[in-house]
Amino acid sequence: MKKQFKREEWNKYRPEDWWEKNCPFCDTNSEEQKILIIWEWNFFHIRYNKYPYLGLEKHLLAIPNRHVVNSCEMIKEEQLELDYVRNFMKDYYKWEDYFSFLRETNGGKSLNHMHYHFLPGKIFDTDIENMLKKQWF
Repeated sequence: MKKQFKREEWNKYRPEDWWEKNCPFCDTNSEEQKILIIWEWNFFHIRYNKYPYLGLEKHLLAIPNRHVVNSCEMIKEEQLELDYVRNFMKDYYKWEDYFSFLRETNGGKSLNHMHYHFLPGKIFDTDIENMLKKQWF
């Protein structure tokens, strides 16, 4: 059973320099991390977000297995494998609308390991800027 927590829990207890010393995305061998992973390839894995935005249970993350900070650091094989990630997401959300995003800058990131967010919903039906501001600031 996956364990998910409110986003506020992450912001409340995370030390300021936490992601510089410990990267939970790199530690995929712990039982706590294994439970969240739902698919793995050679260069990427997909997992549930342990601290999902707005408590959305279907908030998934696509994460490079190698510690990469920005997308421009990805090697060709990692970039090519993104097609598998996209196809997985298309099958996972099936008939549901979903959207994805990637934050490239370090300002406001909760982790310094690149990851794509995939969330259910229609981006044009909500004020995405205000929704995300509630989560990050």
